[in-house]
Amino acid sequence: MAILYAQTSQGEITAGHPAIPIPGLSLTLPEGVGEVALVILNVPNSYATARTGAWFGITIDGTRSPVYANYTYSQNVDNPGAESTTLVIGVPLTLKPQAIVALAEGCIIRSPATLSVLT
Repeated sequence: MAILYAQTSQGEITAGHPAIPIPGLSLTLPEGVGEVALVILNVPNSYATARTGAWFGITIDGTRSPVYANYTYSQNVDNPGAESTTLVIGVPLTLKPQAIVALAEGCIIRSPATLSVLT
């Protein structure tokens, strides 16, 4: 088993609309047939900035996965509260390496976030 790992290095990250790549959270899956990579996006300390809530996902070779994580906007404007979210996706490996990029929309991330892959 191989483990790939990336972590954000900058401080606060603001993701508006539309979704943006989370800086530093991209990895390349190795090639492989008949195997599935387990992709884990963990965002431990963020809060939604819009009434539509916060959204997190990944792209696989530039195509957005239909699997995503989100949470709703806090109604307490004076103290929106931090939320944590973890997205876990199984990505089938192919005959060529695939680029994985983490995305965020409608939130501010205030702590290191991580992208991990187990193959």
